Amino acid sequence: MHHLDLSDLPLARRPLALAASLDALRPGEAFEFSTTSDPAPLYYRCDRARPGLASWHYLHCGPDRWVVRVTRR
Repeated sequence: MHHLDLSDLPLARRPLALAASLDALRPGEAFEFSTTSDPAPLYYRCDRARPGLASWHYLHCGPDRWVVRVTRR
């Protein structure tokens, strides 16, 4: 499974990296990403751009690191 560490990217590039990883998935496939800040704003931005395309499952919730599995529907 692909893992994307968003914490190494500038804030402005994180949504684009997340979207590119999601777009590369086929239905049923997943990837995981980690970040050092709450990814809720990324979720809302992604869901606005691609409504209902993916489900998010938090594997670890802060306070210093969040890990999320994103599965394409």
